[in-house]
Amino acid sequence: MSLFPDFPKLTGPYNVACHDLEWGMKKRGQTKSTVLLKLFYPAHITKHDQFANWLPHEAYSKALCDINELPSFVKLYLCYAAMQLKIPVYADAQLKKSSASSGYPVIIFSHGIRGNRHLYSSVCSDLASHGYVVAAIEHRDGSGCLAQGPQGSWIYHDKQPMDSWSLRHEQLAVRQEEVQLCWQTMMHLNDGRIQVDPITRQFAGQLDLDAVTLAGHSFGGATAALILSDPAARAKFRCGLLLDPWVQPLIMRRTNGAVFVGDGDMPRLKAPVACILSEEFTYWPDNFDSVKELVACSDKKDKSLCLTLVGTAHLHQSDILLVLRNVMKFDFRSPFQMDPIRVISLNTEVCARFIQDVCKRKPAVQTKKLPTATKKHTTTMDPTSPSFLMHSIAALAQ
Repeated sequence: MSLFPDFPKLTGPYNVACHDLEWGMKKRGQTKSTVLLKLFYPAHITKHDQFANWLPHEAYSKALCDINELPSFVKLYLCYAAMQLKIPVYADAQLKKSSASSGYPVIIFSHGIRGNRHLYSSVCSDLASHGYVVAAIEHRDGSGCLAQGPQGSWIYHDKQPMDSWSLRHEQLAVRQEEVQLCWQTMMHLNDGRIQVDPITRQFAGQLDLDAVTLAGHSFGGATAALILSDPAARAKFRCGLLLDPWVQPLIMRRTNGAVFVGDGDMPRLKAPVACILSEEFTYWPDNFDSVKELVACSDKKDKSLCLTLVGTAHLHQSDILLVLRNVMKFDFRSPFQMDPIRVISLNTEVCARFIQDVCKRKPAVQTKKLPTATKKHTTTMDPTSPSFLMHSIAALAQ
């Protein structure tokens, strides 16, 4: 049994490729701002195409070890093992031309604290295998374990406490700008204005920008929620996917230097959202109550969905527990022992069906039958009910 097992096969009918893109625009009188993306997309594969590395540079694996304060001898071994790991995604392969006249629906993905554009490859690639183009942002706000800056520089993790609210608000401001720039980048890709290499040229006319979804995990979920509360964002994003959102940064405010929680400060969502919570975060009362309020106060609460994946931890919705599943199965202390492969398939099921329902977009080809969620694995939550718990999965079973 290897320390780091292979990534599972993708659940959709498409082969998937990935391609890194850094793009930006210069505003009048300002320096050029850029955003770094990892694109996951349906691919046309040839015999020369090869699977991509999970982490393309050893600096990322070292940063993951450093942030968890691992001993040097352990770090060396883990870094080597991580660098050998491949994902079931082809590096820089050709884009498969969409069979739908509208093109592929787009998902913009925002990572959580200590994340980066690589650590959600399982989620992003599995969605891409069902006919989406997913743009995973690498935020350069100091929240990631490591970020690649302009001209090859590195941006390291800011190790301030999680409840450093002034820092989180500054990071949210940076993230809002990066999401905006990402949306503009996708627009320019579709217009054919970005032709920096043969791959980017192929995206011209292949993106459905009337069906853009904004997604994020943890702090990325807070990023998505904040942006979706802006009335102007409704014209850009049809819906949102909030994976275990960390909502507290949204309700903390500063007045005359003092931090307080104010009634009515919760952003009011202008677009439907699907909140997919881990059981671990459901048992965190402060955050869970905030998630309930966020969805219940939404302008589109009647079209929103909120559920918990039973038996899951917060990191189940990233690559971490997937990569460490051979190790974590021996951690008998944790009550959150759901198979990470099953979690990814359930995430994809909920997200794909939700987007199709909201955006009224059917897959360009007949997809494989997704595994049907069962009551054993999910609990849906009705934000309009007093208890917010409704033991039914009719929304998934239909």
